Amino acid sequence: MAIKVTFVENPLGKGGKVMARVVRGSVVSFDTLLTYMAKDTALETNDMRVMFQQLVGALVFYLPEGVSVATPMGNFRMNARSRSTGTNGDRALDQNGLHLTIKVDPELQRMLHSKCKVEIIETPPVRGPRVLSVHNVDTGNGVSEFASGHIMHIGGSRLSFDQTDDELGVFLVGADGEAAVRCTVYSRAGSANIDCKIPEVAQGTYLLEVRTRPTQREIRTGHFKEPLNIA
Repeated sequence: MAIKVTFVENPLGKGGKVMARVVRGSVVSFDTLLTYMAKDTALETNDMRVMFQQLVGALVFYLPEGVSVATPMGNFRMNARSRSTGTNGDRALDQNGLHLTIKVDPELQRMLHSKCKVEIIETPPVRGPRVLSVHNVDTGNGVSEFASGHIMHIGGSRLSFDQTDDELGVFLVGADGEAAVRCTVYSRAGSANIDCKIPEVAQGTYLLEVRTRPTQREIRTGHFKEPLNIA
């Protein structure tokens, strides 16, 4: 077995930078873990369960004193994140701002490195807008009947865009590949739904595109699977 790793787009990077991400596998249950730990010992799984319960109790006893607790897995300790409560730099913190951390034991890290193998799997494609449905608000019909001036409702995911950017939004592209016409009037432009007015275009068949630009990257385009007929 190997640790499966894929490469995905870094949401904080620019220029197509990617980062490695482990593909999570199944979860080993606590009972399975206890059974493995008791193997080849004189202890029963219930003995192991009590040991863990005692460990949790010991951590709850010692960590609130501000100390570190050393274990074969590493050192447990409580850390804090403060949050600003005013414009003058004052800081405040309560117990909800504390969190448990562990500094992994170097020997445990070394053993894991020696045992693990890495398998690079296929990188998923860049995720763009998904156009799942189109509806004519004026007539109540689906994609079969539209006209200039009608309100079109679009459903999907990752649809949001900057309405002030003329390169982004909803576009009608002639079936013969002619220049796209952008819808300019929007009453809603969210991640899951767009409501827009069909612009003045010649009668004919058009392909519907939604163009977005997440966090100032390259433009991404989503297409609706069926053509629109503008009467």
